[in-house]
Amino acid sequence: MQFVAEGASLETTGDLEGAQRAFTEAARLDSAFPPAQAGLARVGDAINERNFQQAMSRALQAFSEGRLSSAGQNLQQARRIRPNDPAVLDLQQQVARLQTSSQLEKLRLEATTLEQQERWPKALETCKKALSLDPLAAFAVGCRERVSERIELDRRLKALLANPDRLFEEAPLKEARQLLTHASAITPRGPQLAGQIDRMALLITEAEAEVEVVLLSDEQTDVAIYHVGKFGRFLEKSLILGTGNYTAIGTRPGFRDVRQTLKVRPGSGKMVFTLRCEEPI
Repeated sequence: MQFVAEGASLETTGDLEGAQRAFTEAARLDSAFPPAQAGLARVGDAINERNFQQAMSRALQAFSEGRLSSAGQNLQQARRIRPNDPAVLDLQQQVARLQTSSQLEKLRLEATTLEQQERWPKALETCKKALSLDPLAAFAVGCRERVSERIELDRRLKALLANPDRLFEEAPLKEARQLLTHASAITPRGPQLAGQIDRMALLITEAEAEVEVVLLSDEQTDVAIYHVGKFGRFLEKSLILGTGNYTAIGTRPGFRDVRQTLKVRPGSGKMVFTLRCEEPI
């Protein structure tokens, strides 16, 4: 009875923890004593109510100040006391939406920076992270499409620039012209793309150049160049050919045919090739 009276007095003054200790001592002496059990239940409910209200107050204050992590931590404390409280669930949803919005904005800025730096694979990775948070995020949808196209363009440009001799063939040269047109239409363009455009334009100009070619023979060999023409027999013949690879054939009765690839390239001045059938059959 002494502990119960003490607990009731402390409860009245607002010392809930002290009251709880007193009622606990009474229940320890007699676990079935109704005033002790009633006091413990009442004080326990009061402590939970106080802790709930304090946690919600801290959560609301943190939320209003934009401290979302702190708001989330206090909401977790409140939810442990009242798991299904509508106010807790509603504020948790608001915090989650703001956290997602904040993360999306951070990813948007990161993706923009990576695009400006022409770091396309990393930019695509960032866009995909944003889409995992919100599949309908407009900036991420546009980013994924735009960056995917730039990755493919960069891949094709690098492949041709790494093998410039391919441009002396018609199909790769046609592809290079199309890529140059497409790349030149992109704005804004970074220094990496600008450099690729300049190099590709130079290679195409070289691939489309015409070169003076001199063929030397022996007036005994019939000379022909595939897709160019038949030139018969001569000692020396001058031609103007576009850059590229040409197959020249020499034939002479009683002698083995000769075949030679004429690699006509710009920048080397007049090019001289010799074609004679000299091996008897």
